[in-house]
Amino acid sequence: MASQAIEQFRAEVRRRRFRRLDDDELAIVERRFWNMHESNAIEGVTPSAEDRELFAVLLEERVPGEEWAGLVDAFERTSSRAA
Repeated sequence: MASQAIEQFRAEVRRRRFRRLDDDELAIVERRFWNMHESNAIEGVTPSAEDRELFAVLLEERVPGEEWAGLVDAFERTSSRAA
């Protein structure tokens, strides 16, 4: 079950105005994401459960890669992790 912070993040993503990825673009972003995830795993870096949920929202909502950093930064500023 998604945390309240993740559901608030999803609502924020849905409020934002940007062009959603089409199927082909989403496939490219997903491939890049999973390649990055595999590289991090090789180096011993594993995402937290909250991070996995956060990235799942970005993919499910078809957020373009260039929007990810700003959205993740905004989430971290407003979530409990900023404390």
